[in-house]
Amino acid sequence: MAVRPTMMVSGVLWMLMARPWGTASHRLGRRPVLLTGLAGFACAYLLFSDLVHLAL
Repeated sequence: MAVRPTMMVSGVLWMLMARPWGTASHRLGRRPVLLTGLAGFACAYLLFSDLVHLAL
């Protein structure tokens, strides 16, 4: 049941962050923005895995 709110928040954040990421991509270039996003995703994934590990 927690999947629906998670998907809703994800969609809203996707919508709100599309313009700032696009502006940053035009200003800084695609590669730095993609690498920043990838680094942020990796950090979030590691944090999530640690939190799941602690919960178990």
